[in-house]
Amino acid sequence: HPLRAIPQDRSGTLAPKAARPSSSRLLWRFVMKDEKETLRKTDESIHVMESFDPAILSDVPAPVVSLYIPVHHSEREERRDIWDRDMFKDLMKDAERTLAESYGKDAYKGILEKADYLLAHPDMPLWLHAGEGLGFLMGNDDVYVYNLFFAPDPMVAAGDTYFVKPLLRNFQYGTEYYILELGNDRF
Repeated sequence: HPLRAIPQDRSGTLAPKAARPSSSRLLWRFVMKDEKETLRKTDESIHVMESFDPAILSDVPAPVVSLYIPVHHSEREERRDIWDRDMFKDLMKDAERTLAESYGKDAYKGILEKADYLLAHPDMPLWLHAGEGLGFLMGNDDVYVYNLFFAPDPMVAAGDTYFVKPLLRNFQYGTEYYILELGNDRF
């Protein structure tokens, strides 16, 4: 077992006790490696979306959480405001209570892990470069984050399907349009 391996020299005899790594140090390295891998996988499962793709809504196993928060630009200096963090945390507590009424804790464990990761990393670009609001579609496997062109009312919905009405509003009316004027003598 790699955690219990004791270093030996080339002849097969045990190394002096001072040269042996302590079992707690080996265990710590193993735990740290496992934790780093978990963090990497969590980070890779958070997707910042440029447009609304209804395909991501299909075949998502329940439960899911939809969370929308406004971003307070006037109260922040090159970082996400502390109030936005508290609002996110409070809405996630509401979602957890709602999920606990219908599901076992293991059914939404991945959602809570990803929410904790988002809270623990306020320096992520999605927070630093937020628009007027943020929308989160959270499942156990993936989180889809949308930068909103308007400040939504803070809200959370937890259940079997995503709540996407604010996203439809954002991508229906918040999109930039270009007008091309054509005439006989110019364009």
